[in-house]
Amino acid sequence: MSFAIGSIVERLIRRLIADGELVLAPNGTADAITREVLMAMAHRKAPAQLGSFFSEILVRSELVDELFIDDRSMSRLLSDL
Repeated sequence: MSFAIGSIVERLIRRLIADGELVLAPNGTADAITREVLMAMAHRKAPAQLGSFFSEILVRSELVDELFIDDRSMSRLLSDL
């Protein structure tokens, strides 16, 4: 996984948290969820639409309490990073 991808994922997570679109569970941290997303990316078997891929990983994560952004908005946010 390249440094650039890691940086983008980290900025995405921190931006979602800052904008109130991602609420972490009590045991969650931005660094932990970033690592979880990067691990999921490393193990995916097929190409994915990144907006829906990130949403799916975040919704399934035990580190996340709530996600308040849809796939289309997630994709737009990614393109802005």
